[in-house]
Amino acid sequence: MNHIQGTALTEFPHKDFIHVADLLYFEGPLLVHYTNARQQHFLYHWVDGDSTGNRWMIYRVERQTILDYLRGVVDLRDVLKTTPSDFIIVLDINNHGEHEHVQLIALDALPEDYLPTEGVIYELPMPEAYDTWTTQALEHLSETERTHHTTLKEKAFYVTVRPSSLRNGTAPEVPQMVSYLRNINDSYSEYGEVNFTKRFASRTNDPKVLKRQLREVKAFNVLRGVEFGTGSFGVALAPNFLPAAGNVDPDVYIWLKELPRKFQLEVVDADFSNPEVVEALKATYSASELDKFLIPFFKIIDSKDYQVSPADKQFKPIDKPIRATEKVREVLIDIPKNLPTEIVPAPEREVVTVVFEKNKDQDIKKMGRKIFSNIISSKTVSEFTIDLKSIHWQTQHFAFKEPLEVKAFFNGRSYEVREEVLNTAGSGETSEEAVKQLSERMAREYIRLNGMIAEFMSAADKSKLETFGELLVNLNPEE
Repeated sequence: MNHIQGTALTEFPHKDFIHVADLLYFEGPLLVHYTNARQQHFLYHWVDGDSTGNRWMIYRVERQTILDYLRGVVDLRDVLKTTPSDFIIVLDINNHGEHEHVQLIALDALPEDYLPTEGVIYELPMPEAYDTWTTQALEHLSETERTHHTTLKEKAFYVTVRPSSLRNGTAPEVPQMVSYLRNINDSYSEYGEVNFTKRFASRTNDPKVLKRQLREVKAFNVLRGVEFGTGSFGVALAPNFLPAAGNVDPDVYIWLKELPRKFQLEVVDADFSNPEVVEALKATYSASELDKFLIPFFKIIDSKDYQVSPADKQFKPIDKPIRATEKVREVLIDIPKNLPTEIVPAPEREVVTVVFEKNKDQDIKKMGRKIFSNIISSKTVSEFTIDLKSIHWQTQHFAFKEPLEVKAFFNGRSYEVREEVLNTAGSGETSEEAVKQLSERMAREYIRLNGMIAEFMSAADKSKLETFGELLVNLNPEE
């Protein structure tokens, strides 16, 4: 097993663990969820082993993080990295079930191969032990979780959504509710990005660092429905900023907590018919910044299907529906002028194979127009081949020892490419899109297989990984 250097403990500090569920299991548990009398949650995470026993990491997790992991929203690497604990407990359990070598170690001091592979999400059915978690009423939650929920409600902004026509009652149709939620989240997300950049960009001169920070903040800064009203559709929205407390800069954490209120004042509750409000926004934000968060918000205002009103905590409207005049929109955002447009139907496509003559010493790539003058015959085809030279996904890139020949099919509208050795396919409106999807799927499958513990792999997985090894020459991610 790997040698690790942490702070030694004389004994395991937790005595009252209660088993909840085995989340990952292969000839024995690999990831186990425990709780304690204080309703705190912990994961036992298998990371190493030899003939004498097995090594485990034990770390705290938030209840919501476990649900997000089981729903496939976050991967296991993110679960580990968002632990509220300052240190990870690492211990060995020998073949007699006894604890040995109990140590505390900082997260950034863990060996790289102890960290879960990035992008590998939970794809199994959610264990029955969590059925109550998805249906549990607020009054049955623990004191800590009730406090969390109460805090979110205090920071939330409340609105009611009603259909423009009350002929069928005050309850809007589901597509109307979805449209509002999608646009308000887009507006809030862009508003957060604009304000984060204005507030914190001066802290670094490295664009890559700022981009990474924006990505991290954006992951926290997603609106959640923290309370709902019926009759007309009432909703209280706030981001789940509390798990960020132990993982971001204190100034950023305070900024995250106050952002919903700021958004409510400057956008949701703004009287866009008031010239002073308009001038204040123009003085605070540039035209391009206003475009980012006001364009999705004005999609709400411009909707002919429903109207939105600010509401109190009982979801009673406290103001008239949000509206903005055409003049205000022209002042605040760049609206494209209405120009006459002609809708041209997309031409029908077909794949054609061409036969032509050339001298043996001629390079096809350099023949250019000569190819067309030498054409002997052509015919429409539905099946052809493409050479795949490499596969890639996100920052991972792998090259083949020799180009891999994949079959491509065209049905007159879309393309499908299939690699038969590993039985993987991709599709798209163009052959390039189809090849890109195929490449991504193959790369993700290799990353998944390469990240599995060898002794727990099935024969089929081992065979597939060996096939990858025979085909690939560059098994290292891009720098």
